Amino acid sequence: MPTSFAKSRSPIKWEQEWQKDLDSLYTKASISRLEAAREASNRFASSGLMKESSISVLKTNHLALCKLQRDIFSFATEKCTVDNFEDKWRAAGPKLREKHYFEAMKRVCDVSDMEAQRRLALLC
Repeated sequence: MPTSFAKSRSPIKWEQEWQKDLDSLYTKASISRLEAAREASNRFASSGLMKESSISVLKTNHLALCKLQRDIFSFATEKCTVDNFEDKWRAAGPKLREKHYFEAMKRVCDVSDMEAQRRLALLC
């Protein structure tokens, strides 16, 4: 996993490290392994070996994640259509876009266990 974001590092280099890591992590083979893991976890959940409360928690978390994704999609769609975000983003220029992009990435990385949560969500 790439090193954490720090103001002393080059944001471009940091981003390139993350992209390289994600490219190696999410190859076609790894997606197939994730699908196999999802099938295995579904079989395990239906085997009766997993407590009903654990299954309930996983389902609740999965539904919350799906709702969050729908909300983000709706928000982004509205901003692009109503507020003309896409044109404003292009007009902002590369330096300002870069600044906002890296601030957003930094905030995402500040969330504890974000990558672990995202990987778990892929299994559900």
